Amino acid sequence: VDTSSMPEYVASAVKTAMRKNLIMSKPRSKEYRWKPYGDGSRGIKFFMASSSPTMKGIAIKAVVPFIPVSPSAVLKCLSMPFQDDDRAKKLNPDCQSLTVLKRFDSQTVLRHQKQHGLWPTTPREIVNVVHVRRLDSGAILSSGRSVNSPDAPPENPTTFVRMTVFAAGWLLEEVKGSDGKIGMSFSIILSLVLKPLEYAYSNTGTKATYVNHFDAMGSLPKWVVKKGTTVNLNQTVRLFKIIEKDIEEFRAAEKMTNETFEIWAPLASTESTKKEDRKSTRLNSSHRCISYAVFCLKK
Repeated sequence: VDTSSMPEYVASAVKTAMRKNLIMSKPRSKEYRWKPYGDGSRGIKFFMASSSPTMKGIAIKAVVPFIPVSPSAVLKCLSMPFQDDDRAKKLNPDCQSLTVLKRFDSQTVLRHQKQHGLWPTTPREIVNVVHVRRLDSGAILSSGRSVNSPDAPPENPTTFVRMTVFAAGWLLEEVKGSDGKIGMSFSIILSLVLKPLEYAYSNTGTKATYVNHFDAMGSLPKWVVKKGTTVNLNQTVRLFKIIEKDIEEFRAAEKMTNETFEIWAPLASTESTKKEDRKSTRLNSSHRCISYAVFCLKK
C-alpha cells in the first residue's frame, strides 16, 4: 500500500491494521487461536480468540457465509470509510455518536466514536484511523486502528474511558452459491424474502468477515464484557437485515455504478501514472469509473 501521502502516524496505523485484519480473517494463526463463541441467525458463526502470551485484550470474529449482493453493495451499506452517525447506531446500538474528524483522502479518515456505558461502568470512546481498499484478489478490506491524534485529545476520564483498538474491520469477498443457487437452504431463503426468485438471477454474493481486537481498558465485570462482545458481533446480523430490507436499492446502486468501489481513485499508483495528464486520464476508457466520479463532483 502506498502511504507516502499520509502523515506518519496514519500510514503506520493503516499498514498495521490491514496486516492484522488479514491475519484475523484466517481460520487459524499463531497469534489468534479462534474458538467457537456461538451462532447468529442466517448461518453466521461467532468466534473469540483464547488469550496467549502474544495477545493482549480481546479478539472477536464473525463470519457471514453469504450475503446475496456484491462486496461493493455491502460496503455501501456499511458506508465505509465515511460511516455516518445514523448507520453506525443501526449497526451497533452501543454507539452513542460517531464523528469523522479528518479526511486524509477518498479512502482514509480519522474518526471519533463514543460508546454507551453499561451501568455501573464508565462509557468508552475510540479514536481510530479507518482505511478502505480493494485488494489484488478483488476482495474489499476495511481496516481500523486506534491512534493518538492532536485532533482528538482524551475526554475527561470520569466521563469517558478511551479504548484501544489494535485492529478492526471487514473483509468482503465475492463468492458463488452452490449448484447455481445462492448457496443457502430454501428455508433460509424464505426467511429472507417473500419472493425468493428475485435472487435467482445472480448466483454471486459476498462472504463477510468481521474482526475486532481491542482492549476496553480498566477493570470490567465479565458479564459486561460478554454483553458488549455479543452486541458487537451481532452487528453482522443487523447488517444482513439492513440489506435485506432495501435489497433492491443496493442492487440498483450496483448496476448504476458497475462497481461502486471503483469510483474511488486508488492511493497506490506508479510514477508514470502520477505524471499522467489529468485530462487524458479522465478520457482514457480504462478510467471510466474515475471519470464518472469527477463528473459527479463537477455537477
